Amino acid sequence: MYKHFAFALSLLASPVLAEGEFNSINLAGTVVANNKTGLSYEARGCITSLSSDAIKSGAATAGQILVQLDDRAAKLAHKTAQVRLSDLTAAVSERAFAITVANADVARVSEEQDFVNREYDRTRVLFQRGLVNETTLDAAERRKLDATFVVQRAEEALERAKDAKGRAEIALEIGELELQARELDLEALTVRAPLTRLGVAEINADSGFSGIAVATVEQQPQRSPAAPGGQKHQA
Repeated sequence: MYKHFAFALSLLASPVLAEGEFNSINLAGTVVANNKTGLSYEARGCITSLSSDAIKSGAATAGQILVQLDDRAAKLAHKTAQVRLSDLTAAVSERAFAITVANADVARVSEEQDFVNREYDRTRVLFQRGLVNETTLDAAERRKLDATFVVQRAEEALERAKDAKGRAEIALEIGELELQARELDLEALTVRAPLTRLGVAEINADSGFSGIAVATVEQQPQRSPAAPGGQKHQA
């Protein structure tokens, strides 16, 4: 679509030849937009609203909403993804706390193991001196083995906690990507003016559904203000 308007073409005479005077002449002209774009949806759905301002004025600015599809389902999916992401974030925090607890358990049972090992060493010395019997030494050795097993189990629990945190972080990353996808789905239900200084040539919503070109827009050239016709100005 062309935009018709009157513009002024000023013919300036050289100050040397015209003694510092010039005349303005009004001429009629047609400007053709050199950037014309048809807009359509990537998503499908029922059109719920059109930009009345763009329809009335035939113009729009960059980012202005031209057409809106029904976004109720998309908003629900977006909210669900947000809640899911919050749950996954909490799960990562819980796994991090589990690692802290497991580290504390490892430190505690390691100290207990050190005490049992020292007790066993003392008992063995006493046994070698004949101060305790073999039954006492065997009991100290069993306590030493039990303490070793307890430390091993605590270390295994720590590794499991670390693995669980890693899986929770992967799930969190997937949740973040899911939320981004739902945001894109929601954004796809809105047609916005892509350029600055747009003239809206047409908004088509006859069918009420997307899948066709719903708007045609063209970038308008900047207009220089026309000088009043017939006036003479002194240089």
